[in-house]
Amino acid sequence: MRTPDEFRAAARELGVSDASLTLILEHLRPAWTLTIGQGSAGWLGGYPELPAGMEWSGEQVLVADVDLAALPEHALDPGLPGEGRLLLFAEEYFDPFTDDDLTDGPPEPPYALYIPPGTETVAWRPPPGSEVFALERRPLGAAAVWDLPEEMDLSIYGTDPAQMPAWERERYDEAVALQEAVREFRSLAGKLTPLTVQDSYWVKLCGVAHPQQEAVEADVVDRIESRSASREGGPHPDEYDSGLPTRQQREAAWKTLAEAGESGVFGRGDGVLYWMVPGADLAVRRFDRTEVVYQC
Repeated sequence: MRTPDEFRAAARELGVSDASLTLILEHLRPAWTLTIGQGSAGWLGGYPELPAGMEWSGEQVLVADVDLAALPEHALDPGLPGEGRLLLFAEEYFDPFTDDDLTDGPPEPPYALYIPPGTETVAWRPPPGSEVFALERRPLGAAAVWDLPEEMDLSIYGTDPAQMPAWERERYDEAVALQEAVREFRSLAGKLTPLTVQDSYWVKLCGVAHPQQEAVEADVVDRIESRSASREGGPHPDEYDSGLPTRQQREAAWKTLAEAGESGVFGRGDGVLYWMVPGADLAVRRFDRTEVVYQC
């Protein structure tokens, strides 16, 4: 997988203009879609295999167990480790994700657990006589795709551009320019990647968080600031604090780790779960401060 500079250099050698590459790298994000069916990228649901000696109450639900080495290679590095396993957990009921004060810090285990290759693991099973909810265990296949913010999707603009207010027309023109940049890239450098934009999946890794309400990054910052303000002892010792001065910077510090539709995974509802991780943590393969946001 390439860094952004390597990706730009490879595409430039094939004739793609710098202007088009700047638009593509600014707005498109590498991602993987995970779908149920034939595949070896991991599992949806079931009980987890945890590092030997790690205790778990079974109170959370294992949403996905992803074999990172089995993910197809991407043309641009999304930032996940290239091997090991990534486990994504959630609550059976989503109240803790919508109430700022219900959680005092990261749960045990965290909502995202990275297990490095070579780690001894043990299959967790419920204690005899207990009932522990688990999703049906089903295999996941993976595809390398690209993701883009909603405002860069031309299909959302139903108004005549001439009738748009100035701020919307500016976004629309940027989306049109991006579409032309993608056409240029595909015609000249399609062998590097077809830049396939895909929005159908059970679970998505990386990419862009597509909000159902306010921006997901804003939701995370609201929650952390509310928890810190209501806690006499200040921030939780394990809680992420970017230390950045502006609200915009604090929101930008959070990156999308995963996203999953409630109806597809849990068979009910129409909400979306988002696993958000600090970008600084992702760079050093730290996932214990992952926050989960639920919007519907």
